[in-house]
Amino acid sequence: MQPTTVLECCELSKSFRQGKERLDVLRNVNLQVKRGERLSVIGSSGSGKSTLLHLLGGLDTPTSGSVWVINQKLNCMNDTDRGKLRNRSLGFIYQFHHLLPEFTVLENVSMPILIRGNEPDHARELAITMLDKVGLCQRLQHKPGELSGGERQRAAVARALITGPACVLADEPTGNLDRYSAKHVLELILELNRDLETSFVIVTHDLELASSTEAMWRLVDGVLVREN
Repeated sequence: MQPTTVLECCELSKSFRQGKERLDVLRNVNLQVKRGERLSVIGSSGSGKSTLLHLLGGLDTPTSGSVWVINQKLNCMNDTDRGKLRNRSLGFIYQFHHLLPEFTVLENVSMPILIRGNEPDHARELAITMLDKVGLCQRLQHKPGELSGGERQRAAVARALITGPACVLADEPTGNLDRYSAKHVLELILELNRDLETSFVIVTHDLELASSTEAMWRLVDGVLVREN
């Protein structure tokens, strides 16, 4: 049976040194994400939203506090084990799609499965299935430069979800899109969240996207405050 809580941070803090001064970006943040839940984090630029996401994903280490992914303490692992846990249990979507321009859409989406060590045929099969879910089955052999902005972001969503992650961490997933494309990516996220029971933690300035989540949080002076 899958655990109810898929991602959690306890008393999470992050500080940086600027000369002799200490900058406290996050202060004792506590957050719990349950299976299939959608959470959003809003806040002004520089409030620490992306830093929080990087800590939750094991892409950075906290000054103090802990992060747990599927009941495993992420920030106590070595780099190899942390990478394996990320590949198995977390997905990432960014404002810029970060698709590799020299590879096709199918190859880009297959990569997380190939990195896991699975056979190419299996990776291809999973990628085709996921690309069909996001409406890109006619774009398998196209390269990112041949796609629209909305299509590239849908491919990025497919890549984030192909490993069957417990939780997807999304950093401004609609921030680089026009209103029409942003609406379709939002609808896609809601549909996949419902169908796959994947949790989403979404950092965003888009209040329409934030209001579509079950819980909205705001970062104020490094402190995470529940909005609704």
